[in-house]
Amino acid sequence: MSEVWLPIKHLEEENNMGKEKFTFNDFIVNIDVIHVDFYNEINELLTKNGYMEKVELKKFGYGLSYYNKSTKKSLINFLTRKKGTYIRIYGNHTDNYLESFTKLPISMIQELEKGHECKRMTDPNACNSRCSMGVNILIDGELYGKCRFAALIFLITPEKYDAIKEILVTEMNERTQN
Repeated sequence: MSEVWLPIKHLEEENNMGKEKFTFNDFIVNIDVIHVDFYNEINELLTKNGYMEKVELKKFGYGLSYYNKSTKKSLINFLTRKKGTYIRIYGNHTDNYLESFTKLPISMIQELEKGHECKRMTDPNACNSRCSMGVNILIDGELYGKCRFAALIFLITPEKYDAIKEILVTEMNERTQN
């Protein structure tokens, strides 16, 4: 089964013009079945560690976010796009696990390289004052300051599962310690 791409208008009509509350299952039934076990594993890991899920209707389907119950800060988002589903990890503590980026598959390193540079890291006045600044990423021995919203975004494929989980668990553990 391939991923289902319904126009936003059609999805809203199906769900009472967007007034219905969406669930994890709404997200799961609209993604490629090859990834269901991965999503279920991530869901179980995060909910057991105090993260809440939030499912929203987005342009290309459902978006799934996980945020900490007590801090209300997001850890990850699953974003549905034309090419497939992506995961965005909010790497607030990447400085503490820079070396883990050297072990990533080449396809993930290429995605890291595509991430936008953080304007605010070079000029604090260059971005929105509410922006919490970017994150440091180590690629091929060179340190990059990337936008926190564009740094850790990866197209989900089976060969990336372990690396994605490692970054996710490491970031989650860093947040617990800090």
